[in-house]
Amino acid sequence: MPKHIFAEGLSEEAKLALAILGKNIRTARKARGWTIESAAERCLVSINGLRGAESGNPGTAIGIYLALLDTMGLANGIQDLAAPHTDTTGQRMQEARKHSAKRASGARLA
Repeated sequence: MPKHIFAEGLSEEAKLALAILGKNIRTARKARGWTIESAAERCLVSINGLRGAESGNPGTAIGIYLALLDTMGLANGIQDLAAPHTDTTGQRMQEARKHSAKRASGARLA
């Protein structure tokens, strides 16, 4: 099985978001005057990992993205990714299950 087959399942929107994130990381690195080698050393990641992140490779570990962002002081807001209070789909599904369970419980009592 191909190593990164999961990437085939990503939406175009997700692929574009990763590409933009990668470009932003590269821009931030260059703004700091860091070479790929010096950035990898500062961030304690491999050069290949850094290149993967800058190219928006979906197979690059999230820890590498986070190490780069954190070292550059750009990790603000990471904790809000997938935050329950922003998951309107999950909230609706949870409410639907609650209502369904109440109806089933009421039917058993009758």
